[in-house]
Amino acid sequence: MSLGKQRPWAGRRVQGASAAEVGLTPGAPAGLSPAPREKRKKVLPLGPQYLDWVALAEEVRPTDAQLALCCLYSNRYYTQRRLARASKKLGIPELAVHDQLEDRRVGLRMVVFTGPIHNLSGGVQVAACVFAFRGTRLTKAGTVAADLELLKDRDAELYYSARALRHVRRHVRRLQAAAPAVQWAYFTTGHSLGGFTAVSCAVLCDRMHSAVAFEAPGLTTFYHRAAACRGGPAFWRERVTTYLAIPNPINMCQSHLGRIVRVHFPRLECRTDATHVVRCLLGTGVRLVNWALAASAGVSAMCLAFGVSRNVLVCRLFELIASECAVEVAVPPVAASAYWGLQSAAAFVAARLGTTLRHILQQHSMWHMAQAFNPETGGPARCVEMAGWPKLDSVSETFGATLRRALVEAFWATSTTEGVSVLFDRTAMVEARVRALPGYQPAEEHDDAASEGACSTTSMLRRLGDVFDLWEDEGEMAAPATAAGADAEVCAVARELDADDTTLMAEESDVGFAPLEHVHPGSAAELAENACSRAMKGPRKSLGSPGRSKPAGHVSGGAPAFHR
Repeated sequence: MSLGKQRPWAGRRVQGASAAEVGLTPGAPAGLSPAPREKRKKVLPLGPQYLDWVALAEEVRPTDAQLALCCLYSNRYYTQRRLARASKKLGIPELAVHDQLEDRRVGLRMVVFTGPIHNLSGGVQVAACVFAFRGTRLTKAGTVAADLELLKDRDAELYYSARALRHVRRHVRRLQAAAPAVQWAYFTTGHSLGGFTAVSCAVLCDRMHSAVAFEAPGLTTFYHRAAACRGGPAFWRERVTTYLAIPNPINMCQSHLGRIVRVHFPRLECRTDATHVVRCLLGTGVRLVNWALAASAGVSAMCLAFGVSRNVLVCRLFELIASECAVEVAVPPVAASAYWGLQSAAAFVAARLGTTLRHILQQHSMWHMAQAFNPETGGPARCVEMAGWPKLDSVSETFGATLRRALVEAFWATSTTEGVSVLFDRTAMVEARVRALPGYQPAEEHDDAASEGACSTTSMLRRLGDVFDLWEDEGEMAAPATAAGADAEVCAVARELDADDTTLMAEESDVGFAPLEHVHPGSAAELAENACSRAMKGPRKSLGSPGRSKPAGHVSGGAPAFHR
């Protein structure tokens, strides 16, 4: 990824370097002032001055998959030996733990990773340093207080990020003092609250080359103003990347800075459980009952208006209290319709962010986010670049709008409500709810539901197999023994790493850590055609189960895989 040009720094004279290499005017004596600033290269203050800072950092820049694993490792304390062994088996052999720090005053945890020193041409030595920050821990009062400050959006620097920036600068000085001949390229990364910390450090510290955040809550007004003083949107799109899952109250907290990419979890997102099937059947059934009750109320009102009784009971009631008869007959169906409408609206509002609470928590987990990245390409297997992301304060609506939607959903099944139309296509309903959020703007139009429905019969059967978990994959039954052994070894290492973390263990039992195969680029039409042909040959199994793998190049949806 091209990182553009930044404002150059003043060069320093180095022994053995030419005048042009250090930014001095050619032919001038060594003691004269350097050339004008716009003609000098931006260089690090220490080490040989042969490359500018951007080109130097690009030589050793870690992939986003490596940074995702760094965030995963920063959740708990790991020894160097265990982490080095796991890094080699999980795809990050170039990064090793340099230091681990935990600030008990604010609950901050930071892990410093360093890469090997590379000797470039001309005697230049470069190396990468990654600062990975842990997310929110409910047992740490400092992290919870920082989350509350983020919600308030005060125009002031957060104490949590100020402490993190102090530790980052201290480690930068230590690295420079330990290896003065090495030019270090610094990167920050983090998950959730750690993602906010990583981006804020990149904004306030000009020594940071770039920042990659995962499921970050965004930045408050103070940091957006500080970022505007350094550069515009194009400047930060080259330096800050935020990977987000489905919209949720965490990643919709504040506005995001830089480039926004939504990561898709195909098998985690498309899962159709028995609860969804029951709700769809009940939703359609109650709507039919509402129509029947509404028709009955209409007939009763017409009979009352024209003085005609429907039956003996209604006639007697009409003779007793004619003025109250219509009310007694009409209120029950209207009340039932309004009740189900409010229930449907409540369900829509509760799941308005796209899916159920369980799926939101699963997609927010760094465990699943790390699995969505391909170690071979360094980027997500499936993702969509976003032009805008919704905010939590813009999702709320007036009571009148909620009531109108409740009345509509009580009689008509929309794309955002449960019904027979989405019985085996939960992804279509989820994506419809996501697209309905104000501020959700993909950079390119895509329609996952349309591509999933290219083979409607096969797609419905495959989703039915997901419901009962009884589908057999004919094309993948004979998996290579070596691949199964490698997956088992990787899963064993992951279980060893998270032996003390009950949360990660619970997630591991649900979805295993199996790297996705390389996704070959292609047009959306080609991908849809290939997906259709594969679906006609045989359905697929769920991702992450033992002995199950996804075909290389498979994309569950119409959007092509995005690569850096």
